[in-house]
Amino acid sequence: MIIDANGGIIDKERFLGVIKSGALTHEMMESDDIRVRVYGESAVITALTRTKGEFMGQAFSTQMDDGNAYCRSSLASLRSSRGPFWRVRSVYTGVEGRSTLT
Repeated sequence: MIIDANGGIIDKERFLGVIKSGALTHEMMESDDIRVRVYGESAVITALTRTKGEFMGQAFSTQMDDGNAYCRSSLASLRSSRGPFWRVRSVYTGVEGRSTLT
């Protein structure tokens, strides 16, 4: 689920449909100021991400605050030879008015 700039909800199926249709394309996606914090069996990763691409034929560039929350899986089937598997529990992306249509 994604919350758009106007507070509307975009569900997973709609988002993936836009990508599959080619209506949303990314030319560039870069992250800086990446921070990882581990709290026992949970972790939070934050970053400042810049993207550039097209949405429905209109060029755009954005700068977003991103955050992802993870938890360690206790399922043996998800463990790899390198240790426990981390599962995404939630994703946050905040544009905060820094989006520009070009």
